[in-house]
Amino acid sequence: MTAHPKIDKATLAAATHVQALVDEAVAAERLRIAALERQIRLQDAIMDACRSVAVATDELAQARFAGVREIPARRKVEAACKRLVTTMRRRG
Repeated sequence: MTAHPKIDKATLAAATHVQALVDEAVAAERLRIAALERQIRLQDAIMDACRSVAVATDELAQARFAGVREIPARRKVEAACKRLVTTMRRRG
């Protein structure tokens, strides 16, 4: 900080100390926000993989009920499960 002629040294020292504390608090808050954003991205990836398993399972149930195209539906379930396992290993 630059000194103003009417500000005494004690006030300037206090202002400098407060500015350092504010800068430290801002840096800590930025780190906290970055960690939260990273956690949200991880949760989103896991939920996307879970949704794909749910959709594939639903399609398999529909295929079983209709009696058609059950094998491709089973393969889709297996692929979705593998994707979920991979996502959980990487991010969970």
